[in-house]
Amino acid sequence: MRALGIAFLATGLASATAAAGVYPGPYLALRGSLAFADDIDSEVGGLPLRASLDTGYGGSVAVGHGSPWNLRFELEGLYRYADVGDVQTGAPLVTTATGGNVQAAAAMVNMFYDIPSIVWGITPFVGGGVGGVYAQADFATDPLTEVSGSDWSFGWQLMGGLKVPLGQDVDLTAMYRYFSATDANFRDSAGGSVKSDLTSQSIDVGLDIKF
Repeated sequence: MRALGIAFLATGLASATAAAGVYPGPYLALRGSLAFADDIDSEVGGLPLRASLDTGYGGSVAVGHGSPWNLRFELEGLYRYADVGDVQTGAPLVTTATGGNVQAAAAMVNMFYDIPSIVWGITPFVGGGVGGVYAQADFATDPLTEVSGSDWSFGWQLMGGLKVPLGQDVDLTAMYRYFSATDANFRDSAGGSVKSDLTSQSIDVGLDIKF
């Protein structure tokens, strides 16, 4: 009877796990991103600076592991690129330059919670992560002044989305991501500090490949 009870409990747990779309094992995640970055707000030469960023792109690769408790843990490598549009300086702000780019590469540690669901095999999830961000900027603020350089900063992110099974070992994922690199510090041509948070919102679409 005890053996029968244990077998029944194991079967029930496995069935609940399958119904919830939970995979208690390792997986590889590949994601592409369409990113909408916030303006860079800072100062240059003692004057206000605002640089608008065009719609950018990026992607990430992650290795993760699920658990029977609906939790997943990941190590993620992430990349972001955005062109710089108008650059405004002064008080009041006036457009003084255009062009350039801002890039960021990050190593993140993420945790997700898969929300139990039995609707067509679709699994909602929410998550977040922290890590280090290596940011690089290169744009002019006027014909004589350029902001450039790179810096490491602390990064964090919040995520939420859906997993849809494409087969036994592959899930299609779609998620919203809010990403922030805090106090990235660059330099202007005179050696002055140009410090700003780098934040973006993105739509990420990818595949989780189980192995």
